[in-house]
Amino acid sequence: MDYSGPYFNTVQHRYILVAVEYVTGLTIAVPTLHKDADNAISLLQSIISIMSAPTELVTDQGKEFSSEALAVLCEQNNIQHHTTSAHHPRGNGRVEKVNHLLKKILKALTNDTMQDWDFKLYNALRIYNATPTIFNYTPLYLAFGIEPHHNLNQLQKDLIENLQRELPPEVPSTEEHEDNPNNEQQEEGREQQISREEQEYGRDLVHLRIYELEAIKRARKVHTNLKTRRNAVQNMLKEPYGIPAPFTKGQWVYRIRAKARKYESNFDGPYQVQEVLGKGAYKLRDITGREKGIYNQDQLKLAYSADNDPIQVFSSFNKEYDRVQQKLLDKIRSERDHQLNCLSVQHLHRQRRLLDISSCLDSNSQ
Repeated sequence: MDYSGPYFNTVQHRYILVAVEYVTGLTIAVPTLHKDADNAISLLQSIISIMSAPTELVTDQGKEFSSEALAVLCEQNNIQHHTTSAHHPRGNGRVEKVNHLLKKILKALTNDTMQDWDFKLYNALRIYNATPTIFNYTPLYLAFGIEPHHNLNQLQKDLIENLQRELPPEVPSTEEHEDNPNNEQQEEGREQQISREEQEYGRDLVHLRIYELEAIKRARKVHTNLKTRRNAVQNMLKEPYGIPAPFTKGQWVYRIRAKARKYESNFDGPYQVQEVLGKGAYKLRDITGREKGIYNQDQLKLAYSADNDPIQVFSSFNKEYDRVQQKLLDKIRSERDHQLNCLSVQHLHRQRRLLDISSCLDSNSQ
C-alpha cells in the first residue's frame, strides 16, 4: 500500500491511495485529499470486508502508515505489517510500478492535462485490472476467477495493449532512484537480488493460483453436467408417460387447507376428481356436484372411504354444519319476517275497518 501524488487540477483530492495484491496484481485505489492514517485504515477495512484480511501489509515508513490505530487494526486481523527501508522505497516496487502505470493511464484519459483526474480514476482502475499481465491472465481473473466484462472504447483498448508491453517488470521500478551513492552500490545489488528472488517466488504463487482456478473450473463443469443430467431426468419423470397419474377420474380426495388455529385439520373435503387435466392438475367438485376449481396433485391426498363412501374430514364437517345451520337460520328469519309482514297487513286492514265503522256511526248520528 502506498500514496501517489500530489496531483493537482482538481479541488477535492490531491493524492491516490493504492493497494496492490501481491500474487494476482489486483489493484484498488481511492482519491484522497491528505496523506493520513485515516484513509489508509478505511481502505484496509474495505479490503478486509470484501476480500478477507491479507497475510501481510507492506508500506513505507511514512507517518500515515505508522499510526497506533493502523497497528491495532493489523493486530486484530492477524496482519503482519512490514515497512521498506528508509530512502529505499523500491522494496515496495510492485505498488510503485502500479502508481507509474495509473498515472500514465490517467494522462491518456485526460489528454495529458490531468484535469479532474479523480473522476477518471475509476476508469483507470478498470483498464489496469482488465489488462493481462503475467501468463496472459488479468488481475481480475487471477483474483476472482472471472473474466472482465467491461464495455471498453477504442482508447481504453489501445491503453490495454500498450500496458501489456510494459508488464510484468523484470525488476522493481528504479526510474526515481537511478543515481545512487557509491557507498550504497553493494546494498542496491543485494536488494536487486532479493527482488529477483521475490519475483520468482511471486511467479510460483501465480502458477499455484492458476492451478487452483483450473481445478475450480473443472469442478464447476462436473457439477454443472451432473445438475443438467439430474434436471433432465426429473423433467422426464414429470411427463405424462414418466409416472402414472396418482389420481383418476371419479376418485375422492382431500385438499390441503390453511389452518386458522393449531388444532384444526390440515385437509378438508372430500372432493371428487371431475377431470384429469395432465401435468399433475385436477378439476374437483364437492359432494353436491359444485365445481371447486383446479388443484395440483401436491395439494391433494387420497380420501378414506367406508363401504365405498368417502369419509368427510372433521374440518369439512364443521363447515357443512355451519352452512346448514346458517341456511336454517336464514329460513327461520325469512319465515319470521313473512309472519311479521302478514301481521302488519292484517293490522292495517283492521284499522281501516275500524275507521270505516267510526265514519258510518258519525254519519248516522248526524
